Amino acid sequence: MGVVAAKLTNLVLPTRDLDRVEAFYRDIFGFEPFHRDQTCRFLRTGATHLVFVLSQEATSGVCLDLSVADLELAASALEGAGVAFTREADMLVLRDPDWSLVEVVKG
Repeated sequence: MGVVAAKLTNLVLPTRDLDRVEAFYRDIFGFEPFHRDQTCRFLRTGATHLVFVLSQEATSGVCLDLSVADLELAASALEGAGVAFTREADMLVLRDPDWSLVEVVKG
């Protein structure tokens, strides 16, 4: 029997533009920046940390599921920021600045 992980705390993702991806997750989803340098950005919400590292590699294929308290408020924030999204069942589906898929659900 293997070790069972209790929870995910850090997710490291490549980005081509540190400032742009930081602003996206900070301004739209409320992630708090807590470390930044020339090669990376650390953002957090609760116990979850997103770590973006500067890379010129393609980033497609990544999918983040974010849970929000108010789906309509999230939709309004996305619209206000000019972010294109679609509604699928009980979720909002969009792409972040590095073209990673983001699914926003109420929860």
